[in-house]
Amino acid sequence: MLVEAAAGVGRLARHILEFAQTKLPDFYAALRYVAVERSPARCDQMTVQLAPYLQEGKCRPSIEIPAHIPAGCVFSNELLDALPVHRLRQQEGHLQEIFVGHDGNSFVELLVPLSTCAISEYSPRNRFPSKKASRPKRVSRLATGSTKSRGAWIAVLF
Repeated sequence: MLVEAAAGVGRLARHILEFAQTKLPDFYAALRYVAVERSPARCDQMTVQLAPYLQEGKCRPSIEIPAHIPAGCVFSNELLDALPVHRLRQQEGHLQEIFVGHDGNSFVELLVPLSTCAISEYSPRNRFPSKKASRPKRVSRLATGSTKSRGAWIAVLF
């Protein structure tokens, strides 16, 4: 199953389905595509773009990412890049969060205590195994919050 988050009007879905149909017939035969879009106007446009694939049963629109994906891939053209993250750095044995500040002349990075205890509960056991200083890491807010309701498919972004 391919699940496209924020599928918009269905252009990428159409290109993928067309390519699979013409160049990868075995893959296409097994393919089930879910185009996730919340905008009613875009869903209407998507229905037009994907009409042949909807009629064939290869594609279905949805307003939610499926709760159960037995095997497949969740992807998006740009949505995942736009998810909010906590930027973290380990310094002197402590996790600190990186915020942006202004020193009067330019923007600067500020190291501050963690903004939520969920970060310290999640991060040390998953991404900061040693007490040494580390390069900044980005932890998705979904990984530190209620991932059950949103889908546990996002853990850590690098």
